[in-house]
Amino acid sequence: MENSTSEISKEDKNWAVLIHLSPLLGYISGGLGFLVPFLLWIFKRNESSYIDAQGKEVMNFLITLIIISAVILPLCILLIGFPLYVVLVISALILTIMAAIQTSEGKSYRYPYILRLIK
Repeated sequence: MENSTSEISKEDKNWAVLIHLSPLLGYISGGLGFLVPFLLWIFKRNESSYIDAQGKEVMNFLITLIIISAVILPLCILLIGFPLYVVLVISALILTIMAAIQTSEGKSYRYPYILRLIK
């Protein structure tokens, strides 16, 4: 979904940025990293197609991270999982920041290499 930056209100951009940044709460409190973006998206998705699209993108990103984490966790027993998990966390942080920057400019951000289960 392509949007022209002139069509998207500042408020919609701000909500999209908040939805993209809210998973960072997961670094402080695990469950909030999924719950907060989910609730923000659910409550705001009917107000703007831009917020709805970006919310879906964040939820697909988080679902993908959960699946990857579930695969990596057992590998921690073999010690190979620890470096993989560090790479996952750093990648997620970088992608989250990139998404927030893009949405603050009114651009539609799509996370690379994720499962798009919510359409």
